[in-house]
Parts: sequence; structure tokens; C-alpha cells
Amino acid sequence: ARTDAPTGCAAVVVDASGENQICVGSGANLSVRASQLMAPASVGSGGARPGMLTAGDILLQQMEIPHAEVWAAVALARGAGAHSVLNVAPAAPVPDAVLCDLDFLIVNEHEALEVYAGCGLGGTGSGDLVVGALAAAIAIAAKHHVAVIVTLGARGAAACLPRRPSGCDVQRTDGGCDVMSVSAAPLTAGEKILDTVGAGDAFVGAFCAALASGSPLHVCMQRASTAGTVACTAVGAQAGVPSQVVLDQRVIDRPPEVVIDWGIGSEPALAHREAPGLAWGREK
Repeated sequence: ARTDAPTGCAAVVVDASGENQICVGSGANLSVRASQLMAPASVGSGGARPGMLTAGDILLQQMEIPHAEVWAAVALARGAGAHSVLNVAPAAPVPDAVLCDLDFLIVNEHEALEVYAGCGLGGTGSGDLVVGALAAAIAIAAKHHVAVIVTLGARGAAACLPRRPSGCDVQRTDGGCDVMSVSAAPLTAGEKILDTVGAGDAFVGAFCAALASGSPLHVCMQRASTAGTVACTAVGAQAGVPSQVVLDQRVIDRPPEVVIDWGIGSEPALAHREAPGLAWGREK
């Protein structure tokens, strides 16, 4: 689709530690409509498909188009049998009904607290940003039965998992969420963090690419963490994003550590721990 509106743009300010603030001019992004997902796709040898969004697809969205269109696209994905991933960037509250239709919600510390506040769940009881964000992510996951991935900067990331893959041999008996924590990827000799701009995008992109490949969830988290870390080692939103070849080798050579809290006496069998990452999302 094309429009006469100006191209969206962003101005980024980076401090001495590599942290950033971004001011966005949405431009043509405000013209995006969820209905475009259901427009007839191009005609190939098999004829035109009924729509671009079909069963088994992965729909990844952020919050840089009108929010009502994001919510509508989530509903369309659910109806089409597609998997829906929402990265709440920039931060904003998300309606309960939308959270209930997602497979994966991806947030950073500040975004986790914003979504949590919008859910009316009260305070997290912690003055520590990372501890509070993780508590918020667990609470959102438990209330809405959505897998929540929260990135925690230098402390890595965590997947808060309210359900296990279909047919799992063991279920938690304490009513809690499984929490899969992954460390920030280790730096190589001479590397340092220069610029965090684009780190979240690299994390989310690598996570969804790994989901689409059928990788187990712990591998999806390792690849995402590695991509996010490597993206911080160059200046700019794109310069540090690793290629698939670089990412493949980096995960082999310097894999981030994964630690999983399964709850007391409720660790599932290996076959379920190694289930494809998509199996931890909402049942279709």
C-alpha cells in the first residue's frame, strides 16, 4: 500500500552509557490498517490466496501504528489461526481482551510496568526496576494466560510461561508460571556496549525467526539474547544487527546461559522441554 503521507522517522539521543531515548514522527505509519492483512495476495501458480494472513503464520507487531489497528490485527490473527506476537514498543497499556488473544507479549522493563499498570493489578512491591518488571511480567502472564518475554538489559531476559505444551506429562501444581531466564550474551575480547538503539528490535526479530524455524523455546531465547547483545556493539539501529550466519556461529561459540524455574517437583519430560517454541503460546 502507498500513501501521500511522509515516511515515518525517529530522532535518537544516546547517553554515555549507550542508553537511549527516541522521539518518533509516525508519518505514513498512521495510515496502516489491519484490513490490509486480509487483502488478496499476489497471484502465483496456485492462484490468489484468500488473504496474506493464514493459519500457522507468525504476525509480529509493535506499537508504531494506530493502536486500534494493532488490536484489530491481533483479532484477525486469532481468527485466521495465525500466531500473534506483540512487542509493546513504544510503551502503552494493552486491553485485557488483546492480551488474552496473544501468543507472546514482548516487553522491556519499562514496558512491562506500563502494561501491568494498565491491567489494574496494583503495585509490584519492589523498588528495583528489574525485580519489579519481572514480577509484573509474571502477573500479566498468570492473569491473561499469555507467554510474556521481558528483556532486562544487562541481566538478560526471562520468559514467563503460564501454560505448557499440549500433552505435557507434568503440570505445575502451585498455580504459578514457569520462568525461563537467559543471561545477556557474553561479549568477545575487545567488544563493548556502545549503543542500545535497535537492541530490542534485534532481540524480537531473532526470537520470531527462531520461532518460525521450529526451534525449542530455550534456543529462541538464546538467539534473541545474542542478537540483542551484538546489536549494542555498534553505533546505530542497524549497524550491529547480526546476520543469520554470524548469529548461528555466535550462539555455538558463546551461548547465553539458560536457567528454568519449573516449580518444585514439576519438571516436564525432555520431549516437552524441547518442544517447538510456538507450542508454549496459546492453543489454536
